[in-house]
Amino acid sequence: MINNVILMKLSLFLARLLNAYSILIWVRIIFSWIFPNPSRQNWIYWIGRTVDPYLSAFKSKKSVIGMLDFSPIIAIGVLSIVESILQYYGYYGTITLSMFLYVFLYAFWNYGLSIYFWILFFALVFKTIASFSRNPQMWGMADGIGSAARPVTDFVRSFAKRRILSERAVSLISLALVLVVWFMVKYLVAWLGTIVLRIPL
Repeated sequence: MINNVILMKLSLFLARLLNAYSILIWVRIIFSWIFPNPSRQNWIYWIGRTVDPYLSAFKSKKSVIGMLDFSPIIAIGVLSIVESILQYYGYYGTITLSMFLYVFLYAFWNYGLSIYFWILFFALVFKTIASFSRNPQMWGMADGIGSAARPVTDFVRSFAKRRILSERAVSLISLALVLVVWFMVKYLVAWLGTIVLRIPL
């Protein structure tokens, strides 16, 4: 009993450490856009030295979609799963299969699908706005930003078959499709969450 209490307290302590480490990763991600190559005198440099080895373990070609690298999000998602499991054990002194599946399901949604849907949404909104513009520079930006949504726009074009759709029509249809699928998947995840919690293990 005493050993279990010690393990529970240790689990909560480790969970707090992982939470602090996750915050450092977010700081690193945000400030890397402002200071891409910080000097040793910059505190961002030392945060990078702390978190970059962990982030590097998740970098691969499969984690890059368009111009976006999703490896930091995957890395944070893994930390979130481990942190949630440690917290659960720290509070209840046990780990169940239903809890593990529930944590994994919502980590996959929060740090995977949900973020991807947000990126698709903003990319398609920008492409749609650009389709109404007469500024060639904005069209170029739309091509770059919109590359993240290319799987969806390519699907819409292939579905149209022989019908020629304008870029504006493709963007609008793709945006509507993403919104519909987004809300369907969101409610599906919530429904699966209630099913998982009923597993008697």
